[in-house]
Amino acid sequence: MTLVMAWLNKKDSPTSLNIAADSLLSDGKQTWQHATKIWRVHPTHDYVAYAGDSHYALTMIHEYVALLDWTTVLRGSAQRQTNTGRTLSAPTGPRARARALMLNMRQVMLTFPESWGSSATLIYAGFDTRVERFHLFRLDLRKEEFEDVSCALAEKPVCYGSGAKAAAKLLRSTCPLSTPAVIGVLNQAIAAGKNKVGGHPQMVIVKKRGSTAQAFNRDENSRKLTVLFGVPVQFKSDLPRVQCRDASFKLVRPSSSGRIIRVQQREDQTACSAEGP
Repeated sequence: MTLVMAWLNKKDSPTSLNIAADSLLSDGKQTWQHATKIWRVHPTHDYVAYAGDSHYALTMIHEYVALLDWTTVLRGSAQRQTNTGRTLSAPTGPRARARALMLNMRQVMLTFPESWGSSATLIYAGFDTRVERFHLFRLDLRKEEFEDVSCALAEKPVCYGSGAKAAAKLLRSTCPLSTPAVIGVLNQAIAAGKNKVGGHPQMVIVKKRGSTAQAFNRDENSRKLTVLFGVPVQFKSDLPRVQCRDASFKLVRPSSSGRIIRVQQREDQTACSAEGP
């Protein structure tokens, strides 16, 4: 139902971690092209990506990623009790955050109706400032498995989801293995429309300090679209915190098409008007 890919920008002393996915959502009978499968875990620059066969899990993931922002799990330090009863503050890292997310979501997923499915694999990625290292964790909610795949990531791109096997095969024959080349493999998988992979590419670049979302200019039903995390950008607006790419991963200006929504701020009220064919 998904293809999620993660890779470092270079093998030695990497400065960024890339995460990309398709945007197809399918229930076996119907499909939708614009599902978000990568989420930022605010207020950090950690990210969660989804690869699984339960489309109902998407809502739960979105809710729990948002819920973490209301807790102290992400706030730079967490309280812990010593053997003598003293309370100390210790910084939290991607590992602690990923485990907290997995354990909470698994408890909710166990309450799902059986027909909704119980398989959900996530990856949790971030940069740990305490050890100056990028981390990647695989979370299997059905089996309650938690795996640190950072070492595998350091060697080559890792792939998850129904399209993982085919993508890994294409990557093995791809040289040099640059970021445009990896995105090319994702685009090939989307265009092929096999293994329940499709829609549009979505991507984020996680850096040592911050992250940058990647939008893509795409063609859909003879329309030119700019999609960000799988969702068409329908606002007539610049994207100052986003880099926009074409099919070859070159930087371009965002496209505008279809029904364009203009937003104008007028004192305390917002006026919206729509244009389109």
